[in-house]
Formats: sequence, C-alpha cells, structure tokens
Amino acid sequence: MGSLLDADVLPHLFSENECRPLSHSGRAAAVTAIGRGGDALLRTQTSIAPWDSVYRRLLQYREAEPEGDASTPEIAALKTEFTRMMIGESGDIHRLADRYFTLDDLFGIRSRLIGSGRIGGKAAGMLLARAVIARDGEPEVVEALDPHDSFYIGSDVFFTFLVNNDLFRLRLQLSQEDRISPEDFEEVEQRFLQGKFPANILEQFRAMLDYFGQAPIIVRSSSLLEDSFGNAFAGKYRSEFCPNQGDPEERLEGFLQAVMLVYASAPDPDALAYPGAGHGESESSCDLVRACRLRE
Repeated sequence: MGSLLDADVLPHLFSENECRPLSHSGRAAAVTAIGRGGDALLRTQTSIAPWDSVYRRLLQYREAEPEGDASTPEIAALKTEFTRMMIGESGDIHRLADRYFTLDDLFGIRSRLIGSGRIGGKAAGMLLARAVIARDGEPEVVEALDPHDSFYIGSDVFFTFLVNNDLFRLRLQLSQEDRISPEDFEEVEQRFLQGKFPANILEQFRAMLDYFGQAPIIVRSSSLLEDSFGNAFAGKYRSEFCPNQGDPEERLEGFLQAVMLVYASAPDPDALAYPGAGHGESESSCDLVRACRLRE
C-alpha cells in the first residue's frame, strides 16, 4: 500500500478486526492533511510582499499570545488590513468579517489560498455564513455542518493569467462593448483555453489535487462583485464539474481546463449585461469547492 500522500491510494482506517478504506472524501482529505503538517499546498517559496509581511507579523503575535485575538491596537489594525487584503473593502462585508472572523479563521483562509489576492464575494459570503452560524447558531445546527473543505484561487492569479497570455486587452475591450455575440464568445473561450499558468501556481495546483486525491471537485466562480450586497450575479458565471480521475497529469489537465473556462466566463455576455457589473470594474477570482457527498 502507498503512503498517505499517494493520491491514487485511499487512506485506510485500522480497527481491531478490520481494515477498510476511507471512501468519504472529506474524511480521506482530513487524514491526508495530517501528513502535510496542516499546509495542504506545501508552499516552498517565501515572499516580501505586504500581504505576506502582514501575515507573518500576525503569526508572530499569535505565537507570543495564543489566547489573544485582537488584544492590542496594533494586532487589531493588522487583522483589519489582512481581512481587507483577502476579503475586500465592501463596507457591509468588511464589518461582518471584522466581527465574526477570528485570527484563526483568517489563517485558515490563507492556508487554502492559491497565489495571492482576494477570494471573491461567493467564497467570502460562504465563509462568513459559516462563521455567523458557528457563533450565533443553535447547537444542533452547528453540529450538522459538514467540515469546510475549499480552496481559493486569488484574484492576483486571474490578472496575472490575463496579462501573461495577452488576454487583458481583450477582456477590457469586451467589457466596454454593449454586447458580444455567442459566436464571438466561443472564440474568446478558445483564447482562454490556450492560456498557461506560472510554474509556482501549477505547483500549488498539483499539491491541492494531491490533497483531494481522486474525489470529484467543482470549480466555481467567485467574482468580487458576486453575492455582494445588492448584486447577486446568480448564475452569471460558470461552474465546472471535475470528475478528477486518472493519473496526476490527466487530473491536472482537466482541472486547468475547468479553471480557464470559469475565467472565460468573466466577459460572458450575460455577466456584462447584469446591472451593477460596472463595465470592466468587476474583478474575478475563482474558488474551488469540493463536490458534496451524502454524510455517512
């Protein structure tokens, strides 16, 4: 049998008289995470960017004062800035995030963030809803929640993808047009599908797929305007189902295609025509959500 980090072998549960595979995707992934020291993305690079500098400073405070969450003005200010960097500056969302997100919540988001940048409205709303329920919900409701198991592709990865693949000007032109025909949009999709990601991002994609093993996953949009106050954008961007089967390179290829199709939906005619889209002012990121299974 392979090690716990072998993506093609399910972890097994050993009891006194039997050995059975952990087929429930969430439990299998949780066991796999133990072998990764809590960092599913196995980051090997450090950064001096302000985003990482704020994160490292907050980690130092956490290690010095494990029970404190925002016990000094400096920690509170750094926490607010860290929240703004990942969640955004929308007043209503930011106030809720300041109230309900703990430092550990923010560290958890960062540990699942591929690249850097913001995680988008859909992902932020989902995480905030869970935080509100966890603090204010009835005990039986809190107990019924499945463990959260998502990853987020930061908005900076999206913009880097546009620039590196000569797609930024195309997206800007499309956002300034009143309408794009379905035929022209198919050509746009093909342009996106020919794109490439940087090596460090591909490394994190592979680590994430290793973490998930061969459990099916869903790649979903998470525009910064999506699910925000006053702008639902419901159904305007794509969601792509990934069977996530085969050898590692086959699974990576299928995942990359899903991400690029979601990225291509940013200039979708329906999305651009949606009230509040702002003709080019919306930023899109992409969040990865595990396909739900019935609880065992």
